[in-house]
Amino acid sequence: MLAMEMAPKVRVVGVAPGLTLISHLQTDAQFESTHRISPLNKSSEPQDIANTVLFLVQSRAITGTTILVDGGQHLVPHGARFQHDDTMTDWFFDPRLADCRRVFISDFDVSAAIGVFPQELGRTQAVRINIDFWVKCASTPSERDLLVDVVDYDFVRPGIHGLIQSGHIGLLETLVDKTLALVLEHPKVVAARVRAEKSEVYPDCESAGVEVFRFKS
Repeated sequence: MLAMEMAPKVRVVGVAPGLTLISHLQTDAQFESTHRISPLNKSSEPQDIANTVLFLVQSRAITGTTILVDGGQHLVPHGARFQHDDTMTDWFFDPRLADCRRVFISDFDVSAAIGVFPQELGRTQAVRINIDFWVKCASTPSERDLLVDVVDYDFVRPGIHGLIQSGHIGLLETLVDKTLALVLEHPKVVAARVRAEKSEVYPDCESAGVEVFRFKS
């Protein structure tokens, strides 16, 4: 333990804040509602963290521990549902994703035979796919700096190519759900998000698509 190795010259203490600053994924209302899921109906603020650091600096008998400054959010059961606005960004703050690393493949562009409308049949069209998946840090340690210890994202692209090459797909929902199943099939993946969008649907829109986030059941 580092605290034992560094003592008595150095004390080792940590501060673990909750949700403190608004994310670019959130609106102000979502930020406030996420704060209210904790038992104290608030999470940490910058001043709370500063006060805790000052307390630890002045308390010379404390070492080898971490102080939780999160309004009690760590007490919320991992299986508990969030009681706030049900938006697509809420999954990002689910406590079940604590101590996870997010692995992602961004803007994966493919040509797929997809669609149900007459103008979409008998041809391929551009589809952009974004994939995120979460794995527990404990099950994917990086200390040895070896690929075998983590989840190699290289399995995702060939899997999606296989889905597309299997034949015409009617709905984006079908492609998204099959891609989710492919990713969640990996034994170390605990959750995944897939977003697929077509750029040729409307002349006055950049794209139209489907996004789904799901925990492994």
